[in-house]
Order: sequence, then C-alpha cells, then structure tokens
Amino acid sequence: MTSIPNEAAFCRFMEDNGPASAGGKRNYLSWLRYVTEVYRVDFVNLTEIQVDEVFRYLRESKNTREIYTSDSAISDIKSALNKYLAFISSDLNVSNVASDISTIAGVASTTTKSEIETRLGHGKYRKELIALWSKCAVTEFDRVDLLIASHIKPWSQSTDLERIDPFNGLLLSPTLDKLFDRGYISFTAEGSLIISPLLNDQDIEQLGITRSMKLYKVEAGCLPYLEFHREFVYVEQI
Repeated sequence: MTSIPNEAAFCRFMEDNGPASAGGKRNYLSWLRYVTEVYRVDFVNLTEIQVDEVFRYLRESKNTREIYTSDSAISDIKSALNKYLAFISSDLNVSNVASDISTIAGVASTTTKSEIETRLGHGKYRKELIALWSKCAVTEFDRVDLLIASHIKPWSQSTDLERIDPFNGLLLSPTLDKLFDRGYISFTAEGSLIISPLLNDQDIEQLGITRSMKLYKVEAGCLPYLEFHREFVYVEQI
C-alpha cells in the first residue's frame, strides 16, 4: 500500500480539522497517496512552494493521466496538500528524537540523563521492561537486543512518573513497535490484537502479522495505559 508519512497521526488531526464524513477523510488520504505515486513530494518538509509546484504539475499533466484530470479534482488534491501542510505545523505531528530531547530538557522536576536514555530506548527503563517481559510481548521472540522498548501511552503525553513506569511499556519487534507507535494496531484489555482499517489484508500479510496475534500475557498495571492507547493513539476509522 502506498502511504504518506505519519499517516495515522494525520488521520487523528483530520478528526477535528478535516471533512466531517469518513468518506471525505478517505478521499484526502487517496489524493495524498496518489501524489506520492506520480510526484516526488517531501511530505516531512512540505512547503507552500512545493504545494504550488505539485498543483502546477498536475494541471500540466492532466491530459496524460487517467484519473484526477478535472480542474475540480486537481483543486481537491491541492486542498489535501494544504491540509497536510497544516498538520505538520500542528502539535499532533509526530515529533523526532531531537525535539523530544529538547522537550525532556525543559522538564524541571525529574529530568535526568537516565530519562533521556529512556526516551531513546536505553538505560534503566529498558532493563526494567526486559525484566518484566523477557521477550517480544506478542511474538515471544527472545532476542532482546533486537526488540524495542515501546511506550504504551506516548512519552509526550505522559507524566514524569508514567514515563519511567515499566507498566507503561511493551517489548516489541521493530515492525510491531512502528505499527503500535503510529496507531495502526492496539490491544484489547484481554490482550487481543486490534488492527486499524488503515491496513488492508494485503498490508497485513506483507507485514507478517495475523489477526490472531495477542499479548502473551496482560499485566494489570498495563491496563490503564492500554485503554489510553485505544482511545487516543489507535486509529479506529478513516
């Protein structure tokens, strides 16, 4: 599946800033995915100049393309690009490690070197997660050096204590960590895997995940964090 960067986070942004209908949201995604196929767009560093360049390209090439050839369709794509431009300027955009560290450095109370290491998946917190899980929480793959210490409630939305609480974390394989972090998957209170409709059957197969997957155990301390993830991180619909 062709996708755009931070697609799940963009969907969450559109819940309050996009079309009211689910169909309208799907159209925005379809237009942006199409742009990635026909025009090389740097979505992460998207600018107004780039939006205008794509708009001009689509108008000039409409006679050689099969879809989105009308002036209204091209204008719709430009609207979608402008919507993404607004998204990357918003607080809902996915932050990078550098900005995360800047945020950490501004925390006055419990910020220490070990907490910065925590955000990067190292140090005491990672060791506590390994002690709690000992292997991938889903696949039970036990090469912990290849597993990622993944926060359940995102770091940026957690309190100082939640950030260092081992129950606010899962040991996951890199693929599952990425899907979990971006809201493509979540888990029920019983540990069963929930898969976002952003992933179709082909995506699921190619990613090597199955609908029968589940957490191999559910710690009581994880339940409030999993509930938060289902409500605020997981993308339930498009």
